[in-house]
Amino acid sequence: MMRNGFLAIAAVAFAFTLAFMFASVSLLHAAIAQTETNETQLADPGMLPDNPFYVFKTFGEAVRMLLAFNEKEKIKLHIELAEIRLAEAKKLQELNRTALAQKALERFRERLSEAENRTERLRRSNITVEDIDEWMNRTTSKHIAVLQRVLAKAPEAAKAGLQNALANAEEQRDKVRTRLVEWATEHGENATTVIRNKTVSTHCETVADCADLPHIMVLGNWECDKGKCKWATNETV
Repeated sequence: MMRNGFLAIAAVAFAFTLAFMFASVSLLHAAIAQTETNETQLADPGMLPDNPFYVFKTFGEAVRMLLAFNEKEKIKLHIELAEIRLAEAKKLQELNRTALAQKALERFRERLSEAENRTERLRRSNITVEDIDEWMNRTTSKHIAVLQRVLAKAPEAAKAGLQNALANAEEQRDKVRTRLVEWATEHGENATTVIRNKTVSTHCETVADCADLPHIMVLGNWECDKGKCKWATNETV
């Protein structure tokens, strides 16, 4: 009986060791992906969902999320994992595994949405997240470029899922860019970007140049202060 108990403990220890090894490999893969990607390319996704060891890949990702030491790091990790799901979807589509590619795209959208929800919770807690917005803007722009390329070559059966993923990514990017413009107008900073296919800028010559800009939802009025649109609130303390 003692022997059986020892074997059980040894088996559990071996399982945890194996899981830790895969988690470490996942961390290394993420680090490599971070250095290999550029504005329009994704790193190789590594194991795909139909690999029997894929469960260890997702376990390693769960460990990374558990070890993320604050909410900002968790948001960034959700976006990084969204990129891994997108890379998997791209590879699966290239291999004509359309059904699995669609599932990977759904997990991609879920990660983006979770990052957005967490960012909103931070903002409601009055925590500054402009750095997160800047980073999300750059990253989702890369996702959109990849999705557009994949969509252009995709068979008809795969286009609906890709179009949904593309629309979701574009919506998330527009939200982020809107927030960045709101922050710029609140603080009298310069910003030029494209929101919903329309170029907007906080540069101004007269206050009329500021009329169509998004702004923080409080009572106030536009000012053109030294060539910069600024939203001046009417609230008094």
